[in-house]
Amino acid sequence: MKARFLSPEWFDAVSRLAAEFGDLDIPPPLRGLVWNLVIDMPDGSEKPVSMRETVLRPGHADNAVVTMFLEAPLAHQMFVEGNSQAGLMAFMCGDLRLEGDVSMINVMQMIQPSARMTALADKVRELTTP
Repeated sequence: MKARFLSPEWFDAVSRLAAEFGDLDIPPPLRGLVWNLVIDMPDGSEKPVSMRETVLRPGHADNAVVTMFLEAPLAHQMFVEGNSQAGLMAFMCGDLRLEGDVSMINVMQMIQPSARMTALADKVRELTTP
């Protein structure tokens, strides 16, 4: 089953996949790390999203250490395609903005994902349409 990125069906499918995978063997610096994202959608609306335990979920979390502001195509590149360089370039060009503990971007850049995290990301990529 394919689902459009950030649609309710996509969030449901990602949540089911994450539950199926169970323990993702998340590296210690990323365990418990929570980010909020404000994603500018193509229709002009904003989509509040949070990333908890490296999984995107609908809505914001109260305990986020960072809020990231970005457009939907960039979010797709970063979180579905796994293109962290796109995020870094967007940040340097001002197309991605961070509020809060911005040092967390360095943590995200430095950590190698576990094999289970990579396998989940591959499954999410397979089910996602832009």
